[in-house]
Amino acid sequence: MSKYKVEDKLNVINTYPNGMGSQMVARKFGIKSRNTVLCWVKIYKKYGLDGLKKSNKVIEYSTKEKQYILNWMKTTKSSYPETAYHFNIPSPSTIWTWEKRLEKKGIDGLLSRRERKTMTKKKTNKANSNNTNTDKEKLKKLEEENLMLRIENDFLKKLRALDDEEDQK
Repeated sequence: MSKYKVEDKLNVINTYPNGMGSQMVARKFGIKSRNTVLCWVKIYKKYGLDGLKKSNKVIEYSTKEKQYILNWMKTTKSSYPETAYHFNIPSPSTIWTWEKRLEKKGIDGLLSRRERKTMTKKKTNKANSNNTNTDKEKLKKLEEENLMLRIENDFLKKLRALDDEEDQK
């Protein structure tokens, strides 16, 4: 359940342009951060009433999408809320989580639940196993891993370049 009802959000949005600043509106309605008010106003302007409603639909992002979003955020030097707004991601904390997982576990941290490898081993019948199929599967897995490592390497190079550029300023 959402912390704030849609009606409450609309009251905040309608109060904001009437001469009160975001800080005052936040205090008046008991909202902890003025950024929440500004975020609701932006979302309402972009998506209307539907943008303020909590969606029950779970959105799955692929590893490539997550990397693209994180890379975009770094190159444009955008904040989490700005990036979430740009890519229509319901919660900025989602992006923060992706970033922390990438820092801790590398590219494997960005794998979605559907992409993760299961921990349990499946029993195989050795008589029915075909070496050519397993070789093809191994090759495919190695190619996928190679691609992921290349993407991670490119991401880290760009991140290093941005840090160097920031240090020079």
